[in-house]
Amino acid sequence: INSNPINTRFRMFNPVKGEKPIIKGLPINTSKSRPIVKNHARIQKWLNDSLKRYEKNKEKRFEFLKSLFSVLREKLKIIPFQTSTHNEAFTLFEVLNDRGLQVSQADLLKNLCIKKGKNYSEQKDIYNKWQEVIDETLEENNKIQFLRTSFNSKYSFIRKNELYAAYRKILKDKNYKETYTFIETDLKNDVDNYNYLLLLGDNDLPQSIQKWITLLYHTETAQWRSLALALFRVRANHETDEKIGKTLSLIFEIVFTMIANKTRFNEIENEFPEIATKVEKGKIEKTYNLLKTFRDKKGLSYKDARIDSEDYVKNSCRP
Repeated sequence: INSNPINTRFRMFNPVKGEKPIIKGLPINTSKSRPIVKNHARIQKWLNDSLKRYEKNKEKRFEFLKSLFSVLREKLKIIPFQTSTHNEAFTLFEVLNDRGLQVSQADLLKNLCIKKGKNYSEQKDIYNKWQEVIDETLEENNKIQFLRTSFNSKYSFIRKNELYAAYRKILKDKNYKETYTFIETDLKNDVDNYNYLLLLGDNDLPQSIQKWITLLYHTETAQWRSLALALFRVRANHETDEKIGKTLSLIFEIVFTMIANKTRFNEIENEFPEIATKVEKGKIEKTYNLLKTFRDKKGLSYKDARIDSEDYVKNSCRP
């Protein structure tokens, strides 16, 4: 048995194939293990590199180790917490992160959903469903943007720092089954459509839609996504797709003109989510007319675009 405490702690969260895991039931390469294993490897590499640097100078090596020991002994604080139930552990995690170092609001939201389970089995079900729908489908840097876009397309405009509080209100009265369904249906459907907006996955969109999504994507802006996501939610048939494509072309006209005129995006950051919440199945013309009125009122049609000749040289369509 390897009694080295560092290796033991490493194995606690990183089971070795063919060996019995120290933590019962922890699978090999579990997602829970990755951060602590990566941190362990990084610290170990830094320490080895530092010791090699002073390999030929014993005095400097001694001073380095003395300084490191002093930091570990005098400045590093490890505070253990023990809870009697899973719910207490989740609540503690949420409170500590709310008052300490900032943690991703996506992780806090995931934690909030897991708390809806009454027992370990239900909590594990929600954890696995979140992993499947969010963690394994979206890149880490897209999670917050997706959750905000999804919310803005259904309810009302929120800023990034309001995300967790906004979803907490939605989930407040939901039980385990309702929370599980919310992830499995509402979020799953929006994730699939959101990935279309990022030009990810299989490209099975009709040309009437795909060309405008591609153009909007290459503007390197995000304000249009809430409205596009709401439109994707009401896709039904070829006729609907044609109307959605027509509406997306109008969205692109507005975005393009704002970029050309160097107009600040505050207007559409609030207006597009407002229009998105009014998108209804079978009434896409209504959405188109709302956008057209907004375009004309704000002077954001192609004829209003002030094109710099340099933009042609650069072939640029970016803010």
